[in-house]
Amino acid sequence: MYKTAILLALLAVAASQNQAFAGPAIASYINQNYGFAIAVPSGLAIATDPPPAPQHGFQIILGQGRDISVDASFDSMFLGSAESAMQDRAADDSISGRIKPLKRSLAGLDAERIQAAVSGQRIDLAVAYRPNGNDVAIIYTFELDTDATHQAQDEPVFDEILKSFLLRTLPK
Repeated sequence: MYKTAILLALLAVAASQNQAFAGPAIASYINQNYGFAIAVPSGLAIATDPPPAPQHGFQIILGQGRDISVDASFDSMFLGSAESAMQDRAADDSISGRIKPLKRSLAGLDAERIQAAVSGQRIDLAVAYRPNGNDVAIIYTFELDTDATHQAQDEPVFDEILKSFLLRTLPK
């Protein structure tokens, strides 16, 4: 009862300040709405938007100005491919068009990945594209924002998250 009251108080404060609530480290994050799961590396905590906000993914704070974000959303702009989704997302992050993405596969999906330096930050961005039959496709976006000092430390964590990405059945 006491722990529940503290948790509810923390959620209320986070919601009132329009901030994410960072929960305890968990073994995995499962998103049934967008059909995916990711193993969260030991010792790291995720932050998600508090209810009633929709759950698209999560963020891991690695330190000041350093984080990993994982997001899933429907292809509402009908981009149609991992390549187009990457171009759209890279433009949002002001990543130069001169950087050629590496074609990859994440959980069997077509994907692309780029690494860039922007305004003193190091960005590692991966995008995977999931066709969904006659329904709107899903775009999975993974992003590491770090600095040169911590890049060697943060990159393996990001790689571990990418490797653990698994597809699950989509809701009907």
